[in-house]
Amino acid sequence: MIKRAFNQTIKGRNSILWPISCGHNLTLKPITGGRHIRQSSIYWSDIDLSVVGWTGENGISTPSASVRVDEIAGDGKFRAVFYPLPGTWNQRWLSWCQVVEFCEVYPEWLRTCGFANIFIVKKDENVSVNEKWPESNLAVAVIRHRPAGMSFRTYEFAYGHIWCAENAHRVISRIQNPTTEAT
Repeated sequence: MIKRAFNQTIKGRNSILWPISCGHNLTLKPITGGRHIRQSSIYWSDIDLSVVGWTGENGISTPSASVRVDEIAGDGKFRAVFYPLPGTWNQRWLSWCQVVEFCEVYPEWLRTCGFANIFIVKKDENVSVNEKWPESNLAVAVIRHRPAGMSFRTYEFAYGHIWCAENAHRVISRIQNPTTEAT
């Protein structure tokens, strides 16, 4: 399979991601935070935020952000899926409001038919990520586009499920701007 051959050559790593947004400028506008997920224009058929208990009322303000979209091209758990992304753990995450914004602004980049769209998020957006133990403040938001509406679920970063390459789930993450540092 071409994807599997390619994933062996990315920066000399055994990457399990296949970049699909190269050459596209996917940028999220600055967000003031504080917008609840149910205030979006998206019809949510299922929202489960039990891992983090996120409500959005205390969301952080974020500057504009460039994002990238990759497809999973090799089997792996969350840590293995996100590891090949550029930057530190503290630079890869999107705010909760940015996840919702991405779904509203770039729906054509979401995988449909019930397949997963995976975002790395913080449990507490006001606390920095411990680079040696990212599981302490990172979680994963999984959005599925289904005929009945969008499904939003959160999982612990250390969740043991293996994401299969054959389903080509998508991973959406922030591209770190070298002129700005994220919290």
